[in-house]
Amino acid sequence: MDRRASVPAILTATAGQVWPLLALLGTFAAGGSAWWVTSGDPSLVRLAAELLLVAVVGLVGSFAVHESAHLLALRRVPTVTAVRLERTAWRLSLHPEGRMTRRHVVLVALAGPGACLGAGLTLAAAAPESSLRWWFAAHAVFLVPPFGDGRAVLRAILARDPR
Repeated sequence: MDRRASVPAILTATAGQVWPLLALLGTFAAGGSAWWVTSGDPSLVRLAAELLLVAVVGLVGSFAVHESAHLLALRRVPTVTAVRLERTAWRLSLHPEGRMTRRHVVLVALAGPGACLGAGLTLAAAAPESSLRWWFAAHAVFLVPPFGDGRAVLRAILARDPR
């Protein structure tokens, strides 16, 4: 599905990529709540809440920050006229329309993982006991060339066009 990219559309599409997991965890939370009401034991609902927190903030949140940072960087490129959001069964990606210099390509590619690293550092400072920061910090791996951001940086560096 293609549509115009926006931060809310990115958040919705990111959650849509993992909706079965979110539905499963929601069902687990409902069951844990029922168990708590009938037995007085809150342990299952606590576990479900922890898993939901990791799925929503760690998984969905980190990818939404990553793609939103790309979008915000693309909006600052004066020669990009529009940005489309494409969602397939396995991938969520942004497609800019217009032209970009090598410098623009590198900066846009660095924006996603860079924003996640910044969010991870912020989480580490604000909540040092939380492991959620690692979900964000792990986005640095996307700068390795087999992944889209790393591949874009490598292509821009190796491009023959001097722009």
